[in-house]
Amino acid sequence: MTVSRPLTISVAMRVYNSSRFVGEQLASILTQSSPPEQIVIGDDGSDDNTLALITAMIETEQQARPSWKTEVTILSSGHVGITANIERTIAACTGDIVIICDHDDRCAPTRFEWIRAAFEQQPELLFIHSDATLIDEGGDPRGVLLTERQLVTGWERERYRGGAAFPVLIRRNIVTGATAAFRRELVSHAVPFPRSWVYDEWLGIVAAGMGRLSFLEEPLLQYRQHSSNKQGVRRRSAREKAGMLLAVGNGRNERLQARAAVLVERLSGLGALVPPQNLTLANAKLRHESARARLPRNRFLRALPVLRAAGSGAYARFARGRKDIVLDLIQPRD
Repeated sequence: MTVSRPLTISVAMRVYNSSRFVGEQLASILTQSSPPEQIVIGDDGSDDNTLALITAMIETEQQARPSWKTEVTILSSGHVGITANIERTIAACTGDIVIICDHDDRCAPTRFEWIRAAFEQQPELLFIHSDATLIDEGGDPRGVLLTERQLVTGWERERYRGGAAFPVLIRRNIVTGATAAFRRELVSHAVPFPRSWVYDEWLGIVAAGMGRLSFLEEPLLQYRQHSSNKQGVRRRSAREKAGMLLAVGNGRNERLQARAAVLVERLSGLGALVPPQNLTLANAKLRHESARARLPRNRFLRALPVLRAAGSGAYARFARGRKDIVLDLIQPRD
C-alpha cells in the first residue's frame, strides 16, 4: 500500500517599501496552526528598512524555536515592478502548494490549515481562493466581507458551488490574489503570464477553464484597504461613475478583445485538459468582444448592434450586463 506524503506549502510574498505593514503579515504567517515549509519573499528594490525588519523577525523566530524548519528565501533586485516581482517570487517556490500573501494583509491563524486540507481532499483541484474580512488602514474591521464589496451574486455562488466557476469568471473577475493558493503545477499551464492579464486573475481563469478551481467561503484573510493599495475593492462614487461613462474609452474594447484572444489561444493549447464546453464558451466570449471592438464611433450607429447583442443575452453571459451595455451605448470612442 502506497501512502502519499503530506502536501508541502510555499508562501509567496512580494514587498516594496513595505515596512509599515509587513511585520503584521509576517507575524501572522509565523504563527500559523499549519506552518509552511518555505517562505519566499521577493523584494522589489526597497529603499526603506523592509528587509532589515524581515531579517530581524526571522532571526528572532529561529532563535526562539530551534526546531523551526521553515526555509526562508529572500530575493533582492532593483525595482522591476509588481508583475515581474511576483513572477520571480512564484518561480522560486518549491512547495506543492503556493499561497499568496500580500505584505499589507493579515492571515487568519488557520488559513494554511484550511488550504492544505482543501487540496488534500480534492486531488484534482488546481486553484482556490477564499473570502476575506476587510480592514481599514489601522487594521480595524470595516464590518464587510470581500464578496459583499464585490457584489457577488447568488447565481455566481451557485455556479461556484456546482464546480462551474468558468462561466462566472468569463463575465468578470472575482479572484483576489491576496486570498489565493494554487498547485505549483498550474504555473506550467499558465506561463508565460500575458501582460494583458493580472497574474492572479490569469491563474484563476486558466484553472477555471480546466474545471479545477474552487472557493472557500470561510474568510481566511484580513484584507487591508488603504491609500497606497495598488489594487483594492473601493466602491466608486456616483460622480466617478459618471466621469467614467463620459470619458473617452481609450481602446477599452480592443483590450478586452485581446484578452479574450489570449485566453482562447491558451485554452486551445491545453487540449484535452480543458472541457469542450469551456473552450466553446471562451470562443463565444471572443466573438462577443470582437463585435464590441468593431463598434463605430458614432453613438447612433452603435445602438442597433449593441441592443441586438443585449437582446441575445451576450452581455449577460460574457460581460457585466447592463453596465457594459450602457458603456457601449454612451461612452465616447477614441
